[in-house]
Amino acid sequence: MVRLVLPEVKRPDTVDELTTLVKAQKNEDAITRIGDLKLENDHLVVGSTAYALRENGFKGLLSELGMPFGYAASIPNDLLYDSVNRLCKTYGDTEVMLRTQNGELRGVLSPNYVPLDTDVLASRLSETSKLGLVPARIYYDGDSLSVSLTTEKAVHAKDVGDITKVGVSLETSDVNMYPLSAGAYLYRLICTNGAVVPAQMGGGVSFSQKKVNPDTVWNLFDEGYQRILTTMSKIDSEFLIHLENTKVSAADFVKAKDKLSKFASGREVARILKGMETELLESGTDYNFYDIYNTVTSAARDHSSMYVAKSLERAAGELLFAYGTEKN
Repeated sequence: MVRLVLPEVKRPDTVDELTTLVKAQKNEDAITRIGDLKLENDHLVVGSTAYALRENGFKGLLSELGMPFGYAASIPNDLLYDSVNRLCKTYGDTEVMLRTQNGELRGVLSPNYVPLDTDVLASRLSETSKLGLVPARIYYDGDSLSVSLTTEKAVHAKDVGDITKVGVSLETSDVNMYPLSAGAYLYRLICTNGAVVPAQMGGGVSFSQKKVNPDTVWNLFDEGYQRILTTMSKIDSEFLIHLENTKVSAADFVKAKDKLSKFASGREVARILKGMETELLESGTDYNFYDIYNTVTSAARDHSSMYVAKSLERAAGELLFAYGTEKN
């Protein structure tokens, strides 16, 4: 496998800190023919220029060539280089946009890519403070951005002492890793862990970079996440009490785990859930719902990969919806 550059995930505490980080990045774009590309010595060579490969950039190139990333990672380097370069010649006249920075390939995109980029989302976050929103969690890896914000509204489950804040999670990417999207967010203060809940519960909006009007999309996006906040403001303490009092048997957990895998795929999600299943079956003791929630969301909070962290937060949200909306 070629050596890939893995940008560090930054977790600024404030919007101002995030804005400083984003401003330090600059998209350098060029349109080129796939036939003019060559993979050589862990770099993508374009004419006389060689670019180191970020993971997203290499995945984007493979996607254009129709080669699965898993397959590319499994074959010897000499075969990988030969296959990629042959495919580049095959797709010769097809044009792509290369997004680079400081000698690194960040993304391989369509020439018709509509920029719904991290700098625009970051610049609009100052407006969220006017809605009383404050950051709970920010992930930024130089290519993609996810910001989860909460309102001042705190839902108190007085019977069990749980306090949760409601909010919204906003995402976009410079390299088409994520669409511009907003989802409902729950942030549990006792463990400072959050979950992105599914659209069936809190609403959600998403915009593809291939199918939007750049002149109107951001206003539609603002309206969409404000609708989510209105929906989330209706969550009451009975919902949290129900979750706290929900017991999960081994059989129930196995069914929930299998269902969850359809919504939140990934090795880390599977590993965590498999470990919990084994422990549950061996102990013979029912889980409390929050035993599961806290295990998944704690892993999300501490994970070094933004992609895995967000998958785990969505997994926790799917579990929360599944158990929070069922009736005893």
